[in-house]
Amino acid sequence: MSNYSGKCDCFDHFWMSAKTEEDVQKEIDRTNFYMLIHNRRIKLDIHTVKDLVPYYPFLINMGAWSKNERCTVVFSSESFVDREEREFMEWDLQDTLKEYKRCKRNKVPFDPEAYLKKKVWWKSHNYTKEIVSRVAKDGLKANIDGLYSETKDKWERIPLAQEMKRYGYDDFFIEEWVFGWRKKEDIPNWKEEN
Repeated sequence: MSNYSGKCDCFDHFWMSAKTEEDVQKEIDRTNFYMLIHNRRIKLDIHTVKDLVPYYPFLINMGAWSKNERCTVVFSSESFVDREEREFMEWDLQDTLKEYKRCKRNKVPFDPEAYLKKKVWWKSHNYTKEIVSRVAKDGLKANIDGLYSETKDKWERIPLAQEMKRYGYDDFFIEEWVFGWRKKEDIPNWKEEN
């Protein structure tokens, strides 16, 4: 499985049978690329391996070949890394909100520390403590905005950033594409080799 998402993603699709970058370029030359956004296919401008690199962690929703050997590839609307991270945090938030609602029903205060002690696995997620804190403070209005997974950074985002740098993307574009909405101080040091 790919270093960029842990799934059979764009990187795997194009590099699995390729022996060289030229082999990948031949596949790109005969492929039309699209992204599925709000149930509409949006054409992507991908003509080189460098153009393809940012899409390595994206899953391919559909691939089709025609009689003249042209290929159509439709990527998911977000990378698998981002989707999985968001889903894990949403599940964590929903679990915490269930406990919060249970406490309200039973007319007992929501105790974040006691709840965290019950959640044995939370220590592997840097965001869980923050979610519990947000629920304690904001109740049902709590959200996951601005949270991210350090685990996803280490194993999936940083390798993508380093690969994009290898292909000549500038640091600003890399940080916008890979780490997006984060504040500058929340972006990990991806420039060093792990």
